Amino acid sequence: MKLDFIWHLRGSVVLGASTSGDAALRRVERLLDKQRKPVTERGPNYLVFQDPLWREPFGPNWLAMVIYDRGRFWVEGGRVFYELRSLHGMIFCLLGAVMVFLFGLAEGLANGLKLAALAFGWLYGMNILLALARVQSAIRKAVEGA
Repeated sequence: MKLDFIWHLRGSVVLGASTSGDAALRRVERLLDKQRKPVTERGPNYLVFQDPLWREPFGPNWLAMVIYDRGRFWVEGGRVFYELRSLHGMIFCLLGAVMVFLFGLAEGLANGLKLAALAFGWLYGMNILLALARVQSAIRKAVEGA
């Protein structure tokens, strides 16, 4: 069982009959530009962005893709596939949970672990839940040209 689903978002969007793969990737590139995610590599049927969290640590947090630090979009068989990674965000939230754990140790090990799990679930889980709906919708709208 792969555990990387915790920090990866994968999916695909069907291309419309009149939409070429190149046109869809140009739309995705515009979306990435609006989300402040710099495209670092572009090929004939794919594009890649890399945006470490520390590049702009106090940047706008209202952007849908703010938690994702790396991503790849590619066209294959009439679909645009994507894979986004939020590893830096997960590590940052783990560090926050460790701090909560250390404070919770004053009440005992079990209490510290419970508080740390709650803190991680809240910090990372809520960010991912918000991103899931917003990012998938934004990608779908970009690919469809809506």
